[in-house]
Amino acid sequence: MSERIDDLAQAVSSYGSIVGKVIPSANLLGKEKSVVIVHDDQRYVLSITKLGKLILTK
Repeated sequence: MSERIDDLAQAVSSYGSIVGKVIPSANLLGKEKSVVIVHDDQRYVLSITKLGKLILTK
């Protein structure tokens, strides 16, 4: 898994200043299926779907 993360980080680094931080979803979610993100006093839920995709809902 960390090999995939390293490959992704290397690919993203080629974009230079266009892309900010690279954060693996596992770092955000841990063992949970969803996490709440607060942005501008609004609550969003980042979830992993049954198919393993990410979805952000308000």
